[in-house]
Amino acid sequence: MLRLAVWGALSLGEGGYTYEKTTEVWGKPKGKFHFKDDFLGDGLALTDEASHLFLAYKLTQLARHGFRWCGLQPTAAIRAGVIQAAIYMLAVEFPMDAYNPAQGFGVSDFVADLAGVGLAWYRAGLGEPRWDLKISVKSQFLEGNRRLIAHTNKQYDDYIYWLTYRISQNRYNPIVTGIGYSTHHTNGRAPDKELHLYVGTSLSEIGRIIGRRTERAFSPAEFYFFSIGPRMSWR
Repeated sequence: MLRLAVWGALSLGEGGYTYEKTTEVWGKPKGKFHFKDDFLGDGLALTDEASHLFLAYKLTQLARHGFRWCGLQPTAAIRAGVIQAAIYMLAVEFPMDAYNPAQGFGVSDFVADLAGVGLAWYRAGLGEPRWDLKISVKSQFLEGNRRLIAHTNKQYDDYIYWLTYRISQNRYNPIVTGIGYSTHHTNGRAPDKELHLYVGTSLSEIGRIIGRRTERAFSPAEFYFFSIGPRMSWR
């Protein structure tokens, strides 16, 4: 019960901190309920939806690990994690964005939220899945103010969202392939969509070579995909 209370306090504290930081950036929910043109309003860039899907996915995994630390059984932990992540992501859309005059309830954003939660739930039920969702940044990310959350289209351009696949279950083979998506905005023009076909690895894959204990120690950084490969773009 003590761990559950600690996790609950941490979750509430994190929620309050996130609320304060997000309202500083995007404004407070002080208007009337309305929808936003989120799917086509950004030129069908889809990076906002991709970020929602990835964040919901990782938040569900984090919540699952939190409830496992509290002592819940695996099935109960993932269910509790799904509920917590879904509530958090819903709160972003309603009431935060829905009543924000500069935002609005994003239907496609919320669909992406549910997809991310659902994928994390599905993956948790598999034995040793080879696929995963990861993220990486382009070189220009380091040239900016190094913010973690994108605020503008140009900042969304800095991120690449990945569907990855580990090519072998052999612990000594850390190679991972990935299909990535990103965008590039030019002033006054529709965004260029970018498809990345890369080969790389993650810190947890490298730790796996050393042993399970090292893999677990590196697992918090498994979300990042270190990779190289070709890129194709279209509009």
